[in-house]
Amino acid sequence: MTADQLKTALENPKRLVKDNLLDKDECFKLARALMTECWIRKGTQHYWITDLEFYIYTDNHRDIITYPRECPAGTWFFHDSGVDIAFESKVGGYGTHSRNKKCLPILTEDSIFGGILIRGIEPEEPLQLPEGAIVKLDGPKKACFHLFDQFSAIAQDDSIPRLEPSTVKKEIVMPEPIAREGFPETAEDKVKSILSNYSASYLTQEELIPEYRQYFGAKYHYTLYSK
Repeated sequence: MTADQLKTALENPKRLVKDNLLDKDECFKLARALMTECWIRKGTQHYWITDLEFYIYTDNHRDIITYPRECPAGTWFFHDSGVDIAFESKVGGYGTHSRNKKCLPILTEDSIFGGILIRGIEPEEPLQLPEGAIVKLDGPKKACFHLFDQFSAIAQDDSIPRLEPSTVKKEIVMPEPIAREGFPETAEDKVKSILSNYSASYLTQEELIPEYRQYFGAKYHYTLYSK
């Protein structure tokens, strides 16, 4: 996958949605390309993506679990769960929350946002560690903290992580996708919590609860690890 092909794939998330679900074939192709034809370069070290999850919100795919955002395709998007490779994303503007007065996004019918959560990475070459040390890079926060642990705040720094086409193709057998992880709350509590992060929403909590349940178990998780 070339840089232009990757950018195109991330610029139009709607093409991944088919009949109110993510298109299995299109997601599989994109996941495979990210895991076998791209890597994340940080300084002189290269990392393969080994574990990822898809999140997309549109009016015909109301995956309300998705963190709202407004950013160009290919942006690193940080949130409470880790870091995403963002799709082209927009919300319906911003407003002031009626209760806490915070400036928060507005959820509208035209909102479309999402990204690919990096859940695990693997170095192309062994990391230089003290003898006997072990580093596990499986888990979205561990992967995020390892990639973005430190780089210059002043000078241009080549150690800022960058997603790019790999110079070699990784030979793997891609497994079937599995259900995403990490949503312990009941649907009612989770949706209420999510809506508190918007200043306004065109959908009510009652309308979004069945949507949450539909996508809670959606098989949008691609991993090379045994689960």
